[in-house]
Amino acid sequence: IKHHRASMPRTMGSMYWQLNDVWPGASWSSIDYFGNWKALHYQARKAFAPTTLAAENLEGKTTVFVVSDDGASRDFQLRWRVMDFDGEVLSEKRLPVQSIALGSKRIVEFDNSHLLDQRDPRKTFLVLELSDANMLIASEVVYFEATKNLKLPSADVKMEWRLKGEYAELQLSSATLARMLSIETDALKLRLSDNYFDLLPQ
Repeated sequence: IKHHRASMPRTMGSMYWQLNDVWPGASWSSIDYFGNWKALHYQARKAFAPTTLAAENLEGKTTVFVVSDDGASRDFQLRWRVMDFDGEVLSEKRLPVQSIALGSKRIVEFDNSHLLDQRDPRKTFLVLELSDANMLIASEVVYFEATKNLKLPSADVKMEWRLKGEYAELQLSSATLARMLSIETDALKLRLSDNYFDLLPQ
């Protein structure tokens, strides 16, 4: 989806099958029969966000695009960090960038060997964050190896619930990377603001 959006105007978007189910069962829908969001639905919402980052890691280079459905160009700041799975920040930089209206713009290209600086690509990753003056707009995590090759640590995720008016806030933390964290509960019917994401070490 992000590749198609980053390729604008050659391609102008994507559709996926299917949205929901009319009976309980295992299927490729993104919302199940009971109305629960599956991993696909959370990921599709991020990929189809009005303004987002698209990062393509090909042939030893990572190319980053800002994709926008906004009718006007906007100013942002791109922050990138190279980290290891234990949370050490190996390098960090910030760059002012600008989107283009209703389009895709390549904003930076990295040489992966330069980012890694001889570190193990199976234990290192790149974090990209796009912000305006007020808030984080989009983020992307780039791995230098296929998931099956990563030397992922056994994460110990800590959880803390906080009540905020009629809502509850769940704070998660881990000293090491937790890849594709899934929050599930049988006791409560929850509609989560996010799920199936990489929890960064801190």
